[in-house]
Amino acid sequence: MTLYHGSEHIIESPTPRGSKPYNDYGYGFYCTSHKDMAMEWSVENDRDGFCNTYQLDCSGY
Repeated sequence: MTLYHGSEHIIESPTPRGSKPYNDYGYGFYCTSHKDMAMEWSVENDRDGFCNTYQLDCSGY
């Protein structure tokens, strides 16, 4: 499964505690299966951001 995460930074090794505690659902590393949504959420206003891409192996589930 391919997942995307929008951010101001390139995040090679995601961790749940890297987020802000006041996000909608608290601490966490939020991803989406929609690349366009990750790009939209990557930054506020007119700044540049990154769309980090991750591959999740779900074969054991």
